Amino acid sequence: MTPPEALRPTEKLTVYRVLELLDFDLTFWERDQNGNPIENPAIKGRSFAWSFHDDASEQDVFMLWHAEMDERDGRVVYRQCWDEFLRDLEKSRPQTAKRADAFLKHISNLKKDAVVRVSIVEGNRAKASDTQSSKVERRILDSEPWHLSHWEPLTNTFEFTRGLPGAAGSTPIDAPPDESSAPSDEPDPSLLADINAIHVSDQSQTEKDRLVAARLGQGRFRSEVLARWEHRCAVTGATTKEALRASHCKPWRACENHERLNPANGLPLVATLDALFDVGLITFANDGRLLASPHFTDTVIAVEGLRLRRPIDTEEMSYMDFHRKEIFRAD
Repeated sequence: MTPPEALRPTEKLTVYRVLELLDFDLTFWERDQNGNPIENPAIKGRSFAWSFHDDASEQDVFMLWHAEMDERDGRVVYRQCWDEFLRDLEKSRPQTAKRADAFLKHISNLKKDAVVRVSIVEGNRAKASDTQSSKVERRILDSEPWHLSHWEPLTNTFEFTRGLPGAAGSTPIDAPPDESSAPSDEPDPSLLADINAIHVSDQSQTEKDRLVAARLGQGRFRSEVLARWEHRCAVTGATTKEALRASHCKPWRACENHERLNPANGLPLVATLDALFDVGLITFANDGRLLASPHFTDTVIAVEGLRLRRPIDTEEMSYMDFHRKEIFRAD
């Protein structure tokens, strides 16, 4: 495991640069209210926020203090109870209290175990009762994803855990006792292996961040896949973003890096169809017809007669051809 000390920031990235690495839409930062270019968009007031969400890629990033990170059960965790903290802030720094409220509202909009990104900060962190604000001296973007492992709105207690949800040692301290009959919540081993392979590669940190986001179905890959299909499920036409998955037609491990980030290699599918597509129980012909594997015998999930909302184009055909030949369970 990576100890908290190893995560100590060694450089100071601007907030703008952190969001740029995550492929956030920064148009709003780059122009003023009159539409004129801003010479240094990193100095805009939005850079003082403690968390950010990007609608296009559906990513969330939180600024977390390194000094508050701890180790539990082999994982790095960041757990805070802000009830008293908020009360003191209201008295000493009302403007900072508004930022804290926005931070908690952002957390409240997440689902439990939601995957997020974390920017680790270090510097002079002010106490809630201080009249002077904190001063960040170093800031980095953690290349490893985190997840929201606990949220208790009544006491404003939240916890982020480094890594994907469901891995060993990620159960929050206030979780109910484990029941042997409960379904397994272990993450896909191939997902963990792929992300680890990205971390140890010799690519630039910027490229690593983009590849991690793409492997998680986030970032520019997801937004470009959705845009390619008019922000709808490629089969059902569903528009509920939370229900859509950006599936790779040619699996991650079989791809070159440029293929992994190519939206032509993606298909936006509702979760059920995504799961069937991922394991090769369904695939699609070039004219859009859904092809069901003879191994798919579940009559409850009706797939007969389904088809893509449009035929795939020439570039998409090469990736789908790989899926039909190498992933689809034809016999």
